[in-house]
Amino acid sequence: IIYPQYFRMITDEISLGLFGEMNINKILSLVITALALLLFGSFLAFIQNILLARVSQLMGKNLRSDVNDKIDKIPLAFFDTRQLGDIMNRITSDIDLMVTALTNYLSALITAFVTVACVICIMLYMNVILAVVSVVTSFIFLWVNKFLMSKSQPYFIKQQMLAGKVNSLAEETFNGHLVVKAFNAEEKIKDEFHKSNNELYESAKTAQFVSGIMLPVSTAGGLILQFLIVLVSSYFILSGSNGVTLGVMIAFTTYSLIFSQMLSNISNFTSFLQPAMAASGRIFELLEESEIKNVKSLTEIRQVKGDVKFEHVKFGYV
Repeated sequence: IIYPQYFRMITDEISLGLFGEMNINKILSLVITALALLLFGSFLAFIQNILLARVSQLMGKNLRSDVNDKIDKIPLAFFDTRQLGDIMNRITSDIDLMVTALTNYLSALITAFVTVACVICIMLYMNVILAVVSVVTSFIFLWVNKFLMSKSQPYFIKQQMLAGKVNSLAEETFNGHLVVKAFNAEEKIKDEFHKSNNELYESAKTAQFVSGIMLPVSTAGGLILQFLIVLVSSYFILSGSNGVTLGVMIAFTTYSLIFSQMLSNISNFTSFLQPAMAASGRIFELLEESEIKNVKSLTEIRQVKGDVKFEHVKFGYV
């Protein structure tokens, strides 16, 4: 975030040196400081990735333990009303999807939000008019991406539900293959699987298509933003107003590039996090299920004879 300021100072020093004596020592000092800041920032990013990987994997471990403990406390009615494959999908693939999203995208998303806030403050300090142009243009495209995200989120939720349904149907069909053959239900199972598979395809296709539009929209917004910054800055430089120099224009162009790139990352990573959000909803739905209530007032039976009789009981296969 800070190093574009050094680009501004270096550019201004070189511009002044073109019409007089160039201060080489000051330019070298600025260049060395900028490189040191870049190396220090890379080191901090490395440490951040290590810590986040540990935290996300620890969270995945705790989630699996919580789900495993919860399974032992859920009434049997829960399992009777849901397919086994759907429950297994929540325990395995949904948790893995959450952990992967946290490891790969959450830190980048937080970094993008912090960078956007800091860049806005720096641009307002440098030049209010250019900052307003940058912020207004960027947030227009951000609103467009937010609208697209709201349209794609229901499809991602449906995609996760259908994925669990397809997995459960396939697993139960293979495990109960002999039962399916015995009742001559092959065609019925095939029709049901093809129906669920086609619904999953349509839902996933729509979700990916809508979320895939976000990145091109953000990229176009970044290019338009840079064009406006150069246009307005050139006018201020030629008119000699608002204290805009060539270094300020270069710094603002860099900041606008960072700003648009961070907004693109926010849109891109948000679209990647949508399946994880849908998966987390399914996981926490399982964790919030009611548990078996422990009966505290038990009746003690002291004299048990063990005399059990079955009278007027019939049994047979239908």
